[in-house]
Amino acid sequence: MQVIRESPALDEVSTKPASESAALTGQAPDVESEVSQPGLKIRTIIADDELLCREMLRRLLANEKDIEIISLPTNGREALEAINRLGPDLVFLDVQMPELNGFEVVTQIHCARMPAVIFVTANEEFAVQAFDVHAVDYVVKPCRPDRLQIALQRARDQLLRHQSHEVHQKLNTLLQDFLTKLRQLCP
Repeated sequence: MQVIRESPALDEVSTKPASESAALTGQAPDVESEVSQPGLKIRTIIADDELLCREMLRRLLANEKDIEIISLPTNGREALEAINRLGPDLVFLDVQMPELNGFEVVTQIHCARMPAVIFVTANEEFAVQAFDVHAVDYVVKPCRPDRLQIALQRARDQLLRHQSHEVHQKLNTLLQDFLTKLRQLCP
């Protein structure tokens, strides 16, 4: 699994050479440039056992200013560990991987907040099962850029809805606390 350094707080060391993904581009890996865009970022994990598929998704997502790739697990166990440890906003998850399949990964996620999941696989037969576990979308390999954009927009919409709901809950809590204190001051 390659964990990408996004900040000093993430002091993980890659267990795969960073040059693995750079091998396809012929360039040295430039992790810092992927995360240098200002503004809100969607912290993203790409979990796939096939190097070419991980690299293809990474390249397609490279132009998305709001996407920050934080880890590239190569099997189901690594994916589960990365998701539970890093708490991403979005996960591109292959269905058929060694050790744990994508559906097994989803059922074992124990984050404070469930990430948006987009299943990515070569088999259309898993589509119904993907939506049964509340996936945001399901993309068939090889992933077409236009289809990826649709999946990304669905993920962004879901994340925005969850974020708005969380803000609403926090404001409600603050208002209730304020009213309680006001009642205590002015009986």
